[in-house]
Formats: sequence, C-alpha cells, structure tokens
Amino acid sequence: IGQGMHNNFAEAVEECELWVMGRDDVERLLITKPQVALRIFEILKHAVPLSVVKDLELGEEDSMIVIIASSFLHDIGNMVHRDYHNVHSVSLAIPLLHELLPKYYEDHVPIMSEVLHAIFAHDETARCLTTEAGIVSLADGTDMEEGRGRIPYERGRIDIHSASAMAINNVHICKGEKPLRIEVTLTDNAGIFQVQEILGKKLLTTGLRDFVEIYLKKDGKNKKMDV
Repeated sequence: IGQGMHNNFAEAVEECELWVMGRDDVERLLITKPQVALRIFEILKHAVPLSVVKDLELGEEDSMIVIIASSFLHDIGNMVHRDYHNVHSVSLAIPLLHELLPKYYEDHVPIMSEVLHAIFAHDETARCLTTEAGIVSLADGTDMEEGRGRIPYERGRIDIHSASAMAINNVHICKGEKPLRIEVTLTDNAGIFQVQEILGKKLLTTGLRDFVEIYLKKDGKNKKMDV
C-alpha cells in the first residue's frame, strides 16, 4: 500500500488466500469513521454535555481530538486478534499517544485517558462512561453498508451475517427530533438483523440512547426501530 516494498516480505507456511487492499481503499477506511463520528458530534454537542468540556474543563476542540484519535485507533487491535481487540487496541495505542499528544499538551495524560477509554468502550460489551466514547462507539456501529459483507458473500460464505450486510444499501446520519436520526436503507428485510446486532447493541451501551432515533427505510417507506 506504500510507494514501494521497503525491503519487507512475508512467506506463507501453508496454502492460503491473499486479499489485497489498494492505497485508496486504506485511505477511505481511515477517513470514513472519523468523519462519521464528527458528524454525530456536531449534531449532539448542543444536546449532550461533552465530558472533556465538563470534567476536564477543556474546549470543544479537545473533545474533537479525543473523538478523532480514538476513531483512528480503536480497531488497531485487530492486528493481534478479533477477540478482545478493544483491549489489544488500548495496549497498542498507548505508546503512540505518549509520542503524539505531548506535542500539543503540556500534561497529556488526561486527554490520553479519554482516548483510551473511548477505544476500549467502542466494543458493545463495554459501557461508555463519556459522551466522546459514546459517539465513537455509535459511529462504529453505523459501519454496516453492503461492502462490509461483499467479499465473504462473493466467496461463498453465505450466512445471516453476510446476507444481512449485503441487504444494507446506505446509512444516513442527519438531524432529527431526538436530535440525532440514523436512517438505514434496506434492499431486503435481512438487513434488519445487521441493524439489531451491530447498531442496536452498540446504542444500548453508548449512554446516548435517549438522543438517537433509528429509522429503517425500504421501498420508500420509513419505519422507526425500537431499541
């Protein structure tokens, strides 16, 4: 994915499949989640107290730094293992944050603790204790569009997870009555499973349930989803 091989190589010890991601694909993945999280932030910041502002007496910009940093780093633990990847992500993020944050903060530990909590709590098994962590987890939960299931589906792994992912055409985030509205456009009712298992479960642990409404859209009709 870089400009060259940099003298690095890997050798498989048994027969395997090699999946290749181009530079554009990687950049798109890196940029998408922070953008979604910041969109949610902009809608919710006037309705929900920002923990960094309230507890650390810092500004909105600092809250945004927590959200952006944790959005970039929350899944790096997958390089170790999918199981407990949020724990692995915290461990891997610590040296990176120790290196980067002192460039902007004389005392970087409070901000780092907020980032680490958001990384850990993005998993639906953990309860978010800050608004920023809830925003990051919710943004991660909106990552449900059909591309998520296309590769396993096309390779023959057809189960409820891949089929439901393929049934989600679009996820749209906008202002609503609560005030955040998430509209999920389905091509098939199988997509409901994906919404319930990913977005629904995450919403329950974000602490933002009272501020979010989810609508399922199919054949031009909207139906509010109970969470």
